[in-house]
Amino acid sequence: MTTHEDTIEGHVKSNVSSAIDQADDCGGILAARDSYMQNTCDSVLDDGYTSAEAMDAADWFYRVFNAKAGR
Repeated sequence: MTTHEDTIEGHVKSNVSSAIDQADDCGGILAARDSYMQNTCDSVLDDGYTSAEAMDAADWFYRVFNAKAGR
């Protein structure tokens, strides 16, 4: 059974990887970061989580993104 944290972690990790991979197509690493952070929030909300949980996912996204992108 998938837990709440596993579900949100899946969104975060998937979007971080996509953001880094698609940086050139998005106009640079910062544009990709912002675009895919929004994708993370939207996908969490689409799964029925609250706005607060989406903001937690955004914070988690930034932490993982910054670590992987060396920022």
